[in-house]
Amino acid sequence: MLKVVLAVVALLTVAAHPPAWAASHSHAHEAGDGHGHEAAAGGHQQSHWNAPAHAQQMPNPMPPTADSVRTGAALYQQNCAACHGATGRGDGELAADLETAPADLMTMAPAHPAGDFAWKIANGRGEMPPWEGVLTEEEIWHVVNFLKDLPMQMSEAPAHGHGPVDGDGHGHEEGGHGGHGS
Repeated sequence: MLKVVLAVVALLTVAAHPPAWAASHSHAHEAGDGHGHEAAAGGHQQSHWNAPAHAQQMPNPMPPTADSVRTGAALYQQNCAACHGATGRGDGELAADLETAPADLMTMAPAHPAGDFAWKIANGRGEMPPWEGVLTEEEIWHVVNFLKDLPMQMSEAPAHGHGPVDGDGHGHEEGGHGGHGS
């Protein structure tokens, strides 16, 4: 319950005071809703979530040092693991209660640029709240460094069961309705 309250407070705070560094939504996919959601046939949202091109090209200002990765790991465990799981597989304790399975971040990490992750963390979508206003820009980049390092950290870890994902690590909806993936 506390996590739900914190997410609501985060949403209200961000809505009232969006930080200047966050990318505007006006550059999102033109056929979408301006929030990185692409329209699909029948008005439903597709599950694949792309940050706007300008956000994907944003360079990471935080060097991926061991200290940054450790800081990002602690922030991830505190703020993200409940849904995305301790190892980023989308199998967190709250994942089963979500309408759309959280993304398998370990699989996504090598295929997505750092700016893509930073924008998605900052802006959120659907059931994933925007973290700008909750996490600082520096903290978001620490989480990105942790996520980008995650496949290397877990390369010897056993595979875990996770929600429905395809080869690109993106959660996909059962039945194709409700497009709120993260």
